[in-house]
Amino acid sequence: MKEYRIERSKKKMIGAIVLLLLFGLPFSLLGVYLLLDEGFSFISLLFIALGVVLLSFMIYAIRKVKENSPDVIISKRGIYLDMFTVWIRWEDIEGILPYQLQGQTFFGVIVKEEEKYISPLKASKRNLIRINQKMGFPGFNISLTYIKHKEHLFEALDAYNVPILEVVS
Repeated sequence: MKEYRIERSKKKMIGAIVLLLLFGLPFSLLGVYLLLDEGFSFISLLFIALGVVLLSFMIYAIRKVKENSPDVIISKRGIYLDMFTVWIRWEDIEGILPYQLQGQTFFGVIVKEEEKYISPLKASKRNLIRINQKMGFPGFNISLTYIKHKEHLFEALDAYNVPILEVVS
């Protein structure tokens, strides 16, 4: 069967980088200004920390644009999620659960034995998965926000007969 390489949209990624810079830099500078002007305070540290987090995301986004690697690969081997740097084999996938969070659409990858895939990951990626799980969402997901051609993802999931699951309330 065909291998599908689902790319991220460089335009959207560059837009995100600009937004992160526009917010991250002022927060950092304001935090440093407050620290130097008023001395050590919770607010100054909060602004600095927020700026550092936003600028860290910006650096991550810049690396992803430069790498030019696919966000998702769907092949006979399974589904590769670049965000988590993990291949999930077909026999361990129950299906895809579409959901929305804060206006963004995600495809949760429902995995039979998630821990088998989570435990070998870096601590930062494990923590991200745990946050997803604590919020009641699947640990592994695909964000459709930055996917360049969403129709390629839909075509790939259809070609490999991946079940699309529904939330049962």
